[in-house]
Amino acid sequence: NPRHRHILLVEELTEGLSAVSNAPNSVDVDNAGASLVTLTSPFAAQADAEAVAAQLQPVLDRRWLRQERMNEILEQQSDLISFLTLPYPISAATHPMLMALLTAIHGATERIEVAAKQRLSVIRPGALSAAVNPIIQTPSHSACPSGHATEAYSLAFALEALMFGAASTDLRLIAARIEENRLV
Repeated sequence: NPRHRHILLVEELTEGLSAVSNAPNSVDVDNAGASLVTLTSPFAAQADAEAVAAQLQPVLDRRWLRQERMNEILEQQSDLISFLTLPYPISAATHPMLMALLTAIHGATERIEVAAKQRLSVIRPGALSAAVNPIIQTPSHSACPSGHATEAYSLAFALEALMFGAASTDLRLIAARIEENRLV
């Protein structure tokens, strides 16, 4: 059963992983209690107007890309894997087990990312300034860490390891574009 396989794979991939708040405005992603990475809020507990403006500027600077990228931005709301497999002949029809594994890696990444978002609770740029004027409906959950960026790089790194055993410029550039599209 594909649904059961997915659940079991996600469970195995996330075994021992957790997102823990050990300090204000930060989250540690741990593996069996050992910190792998510390994520820090882009805002201090009492962010001043200058700090907010500095965080908003990259979003405002990319608004001019919206028209050009609208179709891919809309598609990437629900499908990242197709973009990461564009340079390679990979699909559910040709590589069903690889796609099942990538879908589970995506699910495992989301599980940790959502826990980190909940603990960091960073306000979204559109709530900070009307000038942002998002082109897609923004969710109510935290803006940090960036879910689509985290997921895109996670999938890119997994594909690198599974297919090439080394870094892939193509995959990293696609992940970077997905990341940037979340700012547009």
